[in-house]
Amino acid sequence: MNYLILKSIVDATLSGFSCRNCGSRATDKDIHVLGTAGNALNLEITCPHCKTAGVVKAEVNVLPPGGPANREAHAFFENLKNSFAAGGSESGIRDEDILAIRESLKKSASVKDLFE
Repeated sequence: MNYLILKSIVDATLSGFSCRNCGSRATDKDIHVLGTAGNALNLEITCPHCKTAGVVKAEVNVLPPGGPANREAHAFFENLKNSFAAGGSESGIRDEDILAIRESLKKSASVKDLFE
């Protein structure tokens, strides 16, 4: 498994983790990779405070380039890039722009896919 994908999964897991027993937060040293198989990953998280352990199972699926979500996101970013190249808008980036980017990113495998 690609290191950057593994690191992203660990970071995302830690950002939302709090011990179900005592509410403590964990760090990356409290996560152990139990195993990988293809696109699947099993992690064990041990609470640094009370030592309660839990298992996280993750699976990575890669969207094929050029799919509908990627075309939609690509068009959005092209329009945004062209707007800034032409002098941009006076209002800058709006809340709606950020929400649209978020929705596009949810549908894409990676940021690189958005620009291909």
